[in-house]
Amino acid sequence: MEPPQTEREQKLSALITKFVGQDAAPRGICHYVDNLGTLSEIQQENIPRKKRSGDVRVVAISDTHERHDLIDLPPGDVLLHCGDLLMFNAGFGSKVGAHKLRSFNRWLSTTPHKERVVIGGNHDHIMETLGKEKTQQMLSHCIYLHDEHVTLECGLTIFGTPVSVANTKQSPNRAFQYASNKIDKIFSIVPPSIDILMTHGTLDTLPSAQTLLAKHSIPYYFCGHVHEEHGVQIFHQTIATNASTMSRTDDNKFQPSNPPVVMDIPFSRISTSAHGTSYL
Repeated sequence: MEPPQTEREQKLSALITKFVGQDAAPRGICHYVDNLGTLSEIQQENIPRKKRSGDVRVVAISDTHERHDLIDLPPGDVLLHCGDLLMFNAGFGSKVGAHKLRSFNRWLSTTPHKERVVIGGNHDHIMETLGKEKTQQMLSHCIYLHDEHVTLECGLTIFGTPVSVANTKQSPNRAFQYASNKIDKIFSIVPPSIDILMTHGTLDTLPSAQTLLAKHSIPYYFCGHVHEEHGVQIFHQTIATNASTMSRTDDNKFQPSNPPVVMDIPFSRISTSAHGTSYL
């Protein structure tokens, strides 16, 4: 049952309804990224078959901002969510924030993926407040990564961190936005042999992430945060993907109009040398 909201929370909920639209990407559409890092918009039914047994199909989204249930997700082996599950969450109390997390977790249980990995973002205040263990308990249908890495059953090793840098000085949405020395420390513990680096913040705003990727040639990078940068770039030897679901309209509102990103990771590129979970 949804908890009652204070007058302030009701006003904020009304603002979210007004500010975050419901014009999702057309059903059946996805952005497919090939092994060269080329992105193509295709029908989900036309996604190429995996070439070899052991290849891993990754489906990536980010910045769903409480519109996750509007996304038409293609099936895959692994679902990645790069943070900002919620919207303006710093303005809500813990009871409402926890209810929103439970709702998101119920949705996760319905997605067509064998494994799911989630990190937080700057709008996800309740996750920062609860901490790693309590958030993982509430998000029981995924692996919640907070400055740590894990090796999935499919063989992929992923390091996830919710760090980002504020887009504006005026933004009240500051969860997981740390001083630069703390950010540097987080990236200093990333194993060089991981397959995927997940951050909420974008690569161009995280110099220590750039240094890591340039030095160790981690093959895949996923992020969100800056909605207008949805797409793919090649950074040294890394295929770097911004999987933001939200776009920004001409009237400065959000719409969940960016399709999910799909990528097939060849078995030959999956590392087997970074195992287990490591905490900062």
